[in-house]
Amino acid sequence: MFRRMRWTIIMNDAAGTIAKLGGDAVVSKLKEQLAHHGIEADLQPVPAKELTASAKRAATSGCDAVLAAGGDGTLNAVAIGLLDTGVPFGVIPLGTHNHFAKDLGIPLELADAIAALSTGQSTDLPVGDVNGNLFLNFSAIGMHPRIVKHRDAQRETLDRGKWPAMFIAMWRAMVRFPIIRVVLTAGDARRVRRTPSVIVCNNAHQMEVFGVENASFPDRRVLNTYVAKPRGRMGMIWLMIKAMFGALEPAKNFEVIAGPRMQIETRRSTVHVSIDGEIIDLQSPLVYTVRERSLKVIVPRKST
Repeated sequence: MFRRMRWTIIMNDAAGTIAKLGGDAVVSKLKEQLAHHGIEADLQPVPAKELTASAKRAATSGCDAVLAAGGDGTLNAVAIGLLDTGVPFGVIPLGTHNHFAKDLGIPLELADAIAALSTGQSTDLPVGDVNGNLFLNFSAIGMHPRIVKHRDAQRETLDRGKWPAMFIAMWRAMVRFPIIRVVLTAGDARRVRRTPSVIVCNNAHQMEVFGVENASFPDRRVLNTYVAKPRGRMGMIWLMIKAMFGALEPAKNFEVIAGPRMQIETRRSTVHVSIDGEIIDLQSPLVYTVRERSLKVIVPRKST
């Protein structure tokens, strides 16, 4: 007898994008599509701080897969709870950028995403790790976490929109222009650099967004480290604008180092680090590695 597929779907109950789309409308459409494909689902709207714990509980519930509905921050938190469990992780893209979903080839329309996932296949996906913290898209120090902190503070206290807050944050970050001294160690090579920004990435779609795919290794088993070349304030503003439109010239703007492991040491013992758009404080040195078989993901089947 055919057994219906059973999913647990975890949603961030405070996600701005879901609220903008209409939370009740999203849930209603989601239930409709799940029923259409014969999928039994336990929908769990939970607070952001409980996403990882909810995923860990779901992994022991006997469901066939655990899915995250939301943006890249939500996906990261749910994926952490599924590491090394063997339970497949599915992505329902309901974020602003949906970089991870795009990298996996998940359609962005809700109905198409559910259809693709319902017939998808599970595969091991190499993911990035920095000091024991998972990242699906990229991690950065220097300019990026500074801007994200400014942006999120404005959104929380002033209720500004994401893009207006981002541009104001970029401007404010330039007032105290960060130049950091880093010691980069990859294999036997040790480099000392002064830079406003270091980004580590193994997501091929993210590389295209940055406009650096031609200078990168689009293999999730390889970490691409981008060290921004020192520039003045206006030079960095122009660099970030070009990055937003995928118009970077990697050779002129970055030193690119590729490999399976990167260690970054700073003068400060604690470093602000952005991980898939969220900011955390980590101890230096930062050790970046690739976890090759810790996360199983559902990807669309390739047409034959």
